[in-house]
Amino acid sequence: MPASYKVLTGLIALAGSLTLIMTGEVNPLYYPFLPLMLFGYYRLLRGRPQGSKVLIGLSSIGGLIVFLLDALILTGDYLVSVGHLSLIFHAIKSFDIKEPYDPLQVYFMALLQLVVASEFTTQMLFGVILFFFIGLFIFVLIMAHYIKAEMEMHKIKSASIKKIEIRYPVLL
Repeated sequence: MPASYKVLTGLIALAGSLTLIMTGEVNPLYYPFLPLMLFGYYRLLRGRPQGSKVLIGLSSIGGLIVFLLDALILTGDYLVSVGHLSLIFHAIKSFDIKEPYDPLQVYFMALLQLVVASEFTTQMLFGVILFFFIGLFIFVLIMAHYIKAEMEMHKIKSASIKKIEIRYPVLL
């Protein structure tokens, strides 16, 4: 995955999270998930190893438990709880980008954050961020298509090379 694609993935995640935080509906207890998310993307950009499956799985289960407690007991508002859950899952996902389709999950999670944020605000700044996000989103999806096409080209080339076998020594 090219470094520019990793940076754009982090920017989209940051735009979605900041838009949600900007509404003022997010509980400040969830603010530390933003620097945690940035740290995860920093590690991704530097090529550091991603989180283990066990750690990611336990974190996801913990996030789900926090969501249920938040929705049923703490806030009682499912929409705010979904916003909180998206911040948690963005932080977790930043340590779990291993497959080529993982950034697409980040993009659609950020889109979910914008949809939730649109329910909470009518500020003009939100419109500017939404415009920036949609432009970046389209650019990154096109970039993802080109990356996938390049990966398929490499598969075709490597498959055609494997088909040519020399069984006997070639004599000139």
